[in-house]
Amino acid sequence: MLRLADLCRYVPTVLAALLLAGCGASSSAPALAPPTSGANAREDGTARFDVDVQSGQVKVTPLDGDATNRAVFTGSTIAFQTSTLVDQPGNSGARMLSVSLTNRYASSIGRDHLRVVLRDLEVGPSATFGIRQQVRITKTNGPSGLRGVTFGPDGRSYAVRVADHRIYRSVEKQLVPWVGRGGSGYVDGAPTVARFNQPTDIYYHAAHQAFYVTDTGNNRIRRIAANGAVTTVAGTGAAGAADDWGNAATLDRPQFIDALPNGSLVVTTADGRVRTVTLFGADPSLPASYHVGTRFTGLATPMGITADPEGILYVAERTAHRIRRIVHQFESAVIVGTGGAGLNDGPGDVARLHSPVGLSWAGGGLVVADSLGHRLRLVSRIGNGSPVLRKSWYVQNIAGSLSDTPGDALGTGDEAQFTTPWGLRARPDGAVMFSSVQNNALLAFELPAGWMTSGVGPNEDGEEVRLANASGYFGPRDGLVPFITYPLAAGGLAPGATTEPAEWWFDVPAGVRSFSFVATVEAATAGQIRPDISSSTESPRNHVQTVIPVNAMAGLTQIDGPADQATVGQSLTALAFDPDGALYLADGSAVRRYDPATNVITTIAGHPEPGHTFSGVRGITTPSLGIVFVADLYGNAIHLVRHTGGSMADAANWTTQRIVGTGTPGVPTGAANSPIYGPKGLKSIDGRNLWFVDRGHRLCLATFSGGDLGDPANWRTSVMAGDSSSLAGTAGYETSPIRFNQPADVAIAPSGKVYVADFGNSVIRGFTFDGQAPTSDARAVNRPTGVAIDGAGNIYAQTWTQGLKRLGHASLNLDVNIVPPAPTAADGFGNAASMVTRPQTAPDGIALSPAGDLWFIDRTGLRRVSRVITSTAH
Repeated sequence: MLRLADLCRYVPTVLAALLLAGCGASSSAPALAPPTSGANAREDGTARFDVDVQSGQVKVTPLDGDATNRAVFTGSTIAFQTSTLVDQPGNSGARMLSVSLTNRYASSIGRDHLRVVLRDLEVGPSATFGIRQQVRITKTNGPSGLRGVTFGPDGRSYAVRVADHRIYRSVEKQLVPWVGRGGSGYVDGAPTVARFNQPTDIYYHAAHQAFYVTDTGNNRIRRIAANGAVTTVAGTGAAGAADDWGNAATLDRPQFIDALPNGSLVVTTADGRVRTVTLFGADPSLPASYHVGTRFTGLATPMGITADPEGILYVAERTAHRIRRIVHQFESAVIVGTGGAGLNDGPGDVARLHSPVGLSWAGGGLVVADSLGHRLRLVSRIGNGSPVLRKSWYVQNIAGSLSDTPGDALGTGDEAQFTTPWGLRARPDGAVMFSSVQNNALLAFELPAGWMTSGVGPNEDGEEVRLANASGYFGPRDGLVPFITYPLAAGGLAPGATTEPAEWWFDVPAGVRSFSFVATVEAATAGQIRPDISSSTESPRNHVQTVIPVNAMAGLTQIDGPADQATVGQSLTALAFDPDGALYLADGSAVRRYDPATNVITTIAGHPEPGHTFSGVRGITTPSLGIVFVADLYGNAIHLVRHTGGSMADAANWTTQRIVGTGTPGVPTGAANSPIYGPKGLKSIDGRNLWFVDRGHRLCLATFSGGDLGDPANWRTSVMAGDSSSLAGTAGYETSPIRFNQPADVAIAPSGKVYVADFGNSVIRGFTFDGQAPTSDARAVNRPTGVAIDGAGNIYAQTWTQGLKRLGHASLNLDVNIVPPAPTAADGFGNAASMVTRPQTAPDGIALSPAGDLWFIDRTGLRRVSRVITSTAH
């Protein structure tokens, strides 16, 4: 083991980070922010370090997302700067970076220490590898409006032109019309007779000796024979998603096309699907010879599609700025992209794309036309990790802009510039061709021979870099998270003060050319900052991130494990945090626990399929560690799920007991063992008083009288407001007597005031119970399905039609958007983020973590709103 005491201390120190930790909630706060470019680039508190061992140079890339973050820091809050990697004389494996931290905020930070956490230590591609210098772009001039491209059997290039609805081919470095009369329409027949309507892509199928075109405006797939004759092989002309034979199937604006190794065509469509078109009949010119099926659904603006030699599909999701790997309908994973647009190269969980469109498999990797980044990206596997993990893939810019700058220039990848690359096609030999929309041209290049073994592919020798310092000796697969602690004097690090430097030592095997890691500065923070939307793109107040997505299937498809592999069910309905920040979820008929510290979700009680323990969990609350109360809507009961010792992530260490309700629906009587009717929206702040609403339009309270918490005889349940005259009650909106209409959720303010999301009446109602008749107030909000209150008394509501809102606090009425609704959900900063609400009256799940982040549920899955904290130092 490398011993720090034996290492030389003469290496000069360099200022390495600027840290702000004011304005956040009272918890440690890894700092995260969006990357930017240019002279005003922001510097951030979580970043990826790429270290080139030979030169000692270090490239630092800001990150914008992390499953464990509690606040997002932007502006000049934190700047990572670093010394070069320094050799230790006499020990070729010992390398060092010197780091100190400076506080540039106006108040002290960190209390008694600051901490830098290091993770994702990986051997990776060399930072000096020059694939951009080995790529040379050539040009074939053409008209405006070019889109999809393909290689033909005669050495020519072929392209579709949306401007005049025709197919072009190359002749002596020029593109000339080949098929199509010109003008939009729908006509099969000879090359000079046929008509298309906004064709998008073209693919040459060698086995069929024919071209296939996505005729987007006609909602059809067209076939072009070797003599140029055009026939329709799939689609009736009506937009739809019906699977059938080609003359009966429907497609919705087909986009890009490719083929599987078995010969079936695969097509992306505007409704978020991947469709298959398979030739079964003897006559390939007849649509009845083809069968259309559905391979995958639920994609975000799918565009380019390609298949690897094993038949695994890859799709560019343009508006989500990501690449998805698809095995089949129920097995897919995002392998590149964080959800927001950007420039970053690096592993797939770090890299950012900007509206990827064209996509093609090329000799072991993917080439991507990054349309609004005006560049081409190369995506390849690194390491020996699972191909479904984003960090197992690496992205690098191989040609075009380094800063989202359009242009028009030929030359090497460093010299070439182009504007809006779109359609793209690659061959197994490394030849690549793409259309440049604004340059009116087809551009081409060849990937250098052996690129997969020239610093881009996996580390052949399996060597590992290890970190060695006072906190331990760590490798990438130890399952431990190393950190470097900076001790501080009492009162924290004063404004303008700098810590003593700390030395980060790495044990680097001789065969390793480069390595990387992610570093995050953490500090205890004080104060509050509310998550609010901002119309300013320069200073957003929120960062929205999907932590665990909803699986496309219902019921038994809930998957436990790391968040990047796990899923939640479509019936996810309620959230609650324990005092340590672990999140508990009501997921169908199961109770699940997500630990942000380990980024792992596990099922601790129940079962995805109803009827095992619970019949439909619709409320959950965790007032203390190891104590979880669960409202079983259809079981007409409240259960206590209690930790018995050992790991909280192990279901064997939890017990479940019914404590309230008899299992038979009934009106609460105030006595022990009272019946209840369809409880939901369960909340408690003390573990002795359980507030909930029920299916009878009532607000109820179950009170613990003492003794064994798990004994039903020690609980008494009463109706506190609402109609108690019958089982179903009477819906309405009265204040005396109080009546509700489909109440959905409950929240309790620090003052003890109880708030009810009265869905049917479109109000949030607040009640004070002081032994007299309850007093109430109301705040109008359209169809609230969830309600939560932070430590400062701010009220948050999730709505059926208006997204996520803040309604002020007890003495202030507001209506502030946090995450607005949209047809499709999007992660990102400020007003770039959106959500898709769910058409149901069950609690939609909204909760505030102890650190102050707002978590919610929508059709996308489990999502988090992190507070963005911006420095005012500059």
